[in-house]
Amino acid sequence: MTRRLPISRIFARACALLAVVSGPALALDPSQVFDKVSPSVWVVKTWDAAQRPVGLGSAVVVAHGKLVTNCHVLVKAKYVHVRRKNVSYEASLEAADVRRDLCLLRVDNFDAPPAAIRPRADLKVGEHVFAIGNPEGLEVTLSDGLISGLRPMTGRLVAQGVDEVIQTTAPISPGSSGGGLFDTQGRLVGITTLYSPFAQNLNIALPADWIADIPARAKAALARRGSKSDASVGAPGLPAAGTTWTYGFVERVFGGQEMDVTVRAVRVDGTVVEEQVTSNAPGAQDTRRVVNARDSRFLDYPLDSNNDLIELSPYLLAANDGKAPGDVPDPQGYPSGGAGYPGFIATVTEHGWEQVTVPAGTFRALRVTVSGRRSNGFHTRASATGRFEMTIWYAPEVKRFVKMVQKIWSADAFAQSLTAEDVVELRSYRPPS
Repeated sequence: MTRRLPISRIFARACALLAVVSGPALALDPSQVFDKVSPSVWVVKTWDAAQRPVGLGSAVVVAHGKLVTNCHVLVKAKYVHVRRKNVSYEASLEAADVRRDLCLLRVDNFDAPPAAIRPRADLKVGEHVFAIGNPEGLEVTLSDGLISGLRPMTGRLVAQGVDEVIQTTAPISPGSSGGGLFDTQGRLVGITTLYSPFAQNLNIALPADWIADIPARAKAALARRGSKSDASVGAPGLPAAGTTWTYGFVERVFGGQEMDVTVRAVRVDGTVVEEQVTSNAPGAQDTRRVVNARDSRFLDYPLDSNNDLIELSPYLLAANDGKAPGDVPDPQGYPSGGAGYPGFIATVTEHGWEQVTVPAGTFRALRVTVSGRRSNGFHTRASATGRFEMTIWYAPEVKRFVKMVQKIWSADAFAQSLTAEDVVELRSYRPPS
């Protein structure tokens, strides 16, 4: 005689069997992760108004017709394209969360598969992750590593109100910005954003669940901007909103015609200065940009087809509340000329006080000299830039630099030659009326 089991025991056994069948998903191997998610990772290329290439990065598809990238990839961009293999689409900016460095792009008639997103709260230190992006323009490159930390960020991002980012040992490089950091099931856990050229395997990704916040945060930022007047309050050592500086720029090697560049502080908030930059150079575009005075980095403003104004930390004296810093940090972010050209390593070689005379007058100024060289890599042309030297004079009286001289040499190992000598001098300075 067959013995019947009670309904309760049948139900318990069924649940136990279901638990076995529907347990944790098995981890994919690296090639399976790549096959699953690489169709969602695209190259981002940007051009300025004069059709000059200005940016290269990565983007991840997050919804139908929408991709996310880092906002810094889009700096100075007038035209944006996303590309994969031989397919290219024009993209437009839909929403920008500048404080978190996340921008949403919209692409019409675009059906690439979106990546599934995993919340940051589920992540654990020690998990195996994969970075997929386009380092130095090498399309859809896979690297792997661990989540090495979940921590508040310091430096540039913390000054913008960003916290609790993902630290990873998965290698990334210039061009990886805006790419994806994926877990072993192919879920997007972060957007790769920062790397350190001076520390091994120290890379930063922004949590992927921040992507959902971009539209609301972008709308709130626009509302705040509309409600703020120009008369904001800055840290000691920073100028007041409405302050204007006009510089003369000349490239001496080729005897170029002198050009004017005018910078106006539109808004000053804490250590952040929002600037309006204009020039009388043919083809130069008016530019709004946000500068954090505590960042030791370079800014790049295109003048004409042959010249860019490259500034180093224009408000350096504000980094120490208006006083000269005891130790000037080595800067990052020197424009490297695009994919295929290794980036610069820049080092502060000296600094001290002296008097300097420029068309605007004679000033007591902090002189800072920075030397740069290319990092390890191959140059595809003998004329590729090999090294540079920049000297800047910062004057507390005008709360900005008053003079800058930059020399650039070719990378030809047999006959290095001076290829550029830029001289920038303050012509006039006008505090707000």
